[in-house]
Amino acid sequence: MSTLSESNPADRRNRWFWLGVLLIAGLVSFPFLEFGFMVFKPVVSAYFRRIPFDSATWQDEKRVYSDEAVRQRMLPSLLRTHPFIGGSQEQVKALLGPPMEREEYLYYSAETFAYLSPDEMAYWIGPQEGFMTFDSVWLILSPGKNGAIQQYRLTHRGIKEVRNPPCEPGTAFMNEVVRVDDHNRRLFVIALADELDSPVRASPRLNLVRAYVSKCRPPWDRRWNASFFTDRELAGYKDEQLPKVLQDGSWAKAYLAEYENETGKLTLHPALPKGQKAFGRVR
Repeated sequence: MSTLSESNPADRRNRWFWLGVLLIAGLVSFPFLEFGFMVFKPVVSAYFRRIPFDSATWQDEKRVYSDEAVRQRMLPSLLRTHPFIGGSQEQVKALLGPPMEREEYLYYSAETFAYLSPDEMAYWIGPQEGFMTFDSVWLILSPGKNGAIQQYRLTHRGIKEVRNPPCEPGTAFMNEVVRVDDHNRRLFVIALADELDSPVRASPRLNLVRAYVSKCRPPWDRRWNASFFTDRELAGYKDEQLPKVLQDGSWAKAYLAEYENETGKLTLHPALPKGQKAFGRVR
């Protein structure tokens, strides 16, 4: 009597054939399954991390600018429970706190936010979630002619990480600010010569300084100056310097540039008459 395996060789070949097909299909589809997992995992994770909107938490800068992403987690609840259309700007500020100052959000993304009007309200929500994302999520509220909120929208702009600038000189955000003269509304800033030698090169550095003033010295408004030096030991007024550094020209050479924010005028080498060069309306 013949065994089953001996009497049906075709069945054995079919079984091995389909096992091979399944094995190949699994090997081929595995990268796609893995890619799909990477794509959808952040979305699913974000859904289960949602929390109810809370005004105090939304305005808590320590939590907002940490890795908690509390605004991102509260955003669906906020939009579902608090309609903005028709509300006043004062009501929005009471609920969400003050919006980011224009000079500060322009620092983060000058090109993409230049179209916003000064009365529009911008709130940083958090880094965009998902696979291979590089932007930040912003909530923009636009008032109408009567001042009431006419529309709001979410936009993805700027860098992925936004960190609230600390106001103490010498911190990571503005390590180059070595001195703040509140009485005269003047900053003393350290810079390299090639960072300010043209309007194009100077603009990023001036954006950073304007962001600092907007966040940390709002009473100054637009009426302030910044003095740029190459040497932090010499960053100060002329009448404060030792006679030696004035006589040998060290202070004058270190005094790289003077910026007047109200007019936008940038003057290179202001203490060297023969080396002076001025640019108007640098923004």
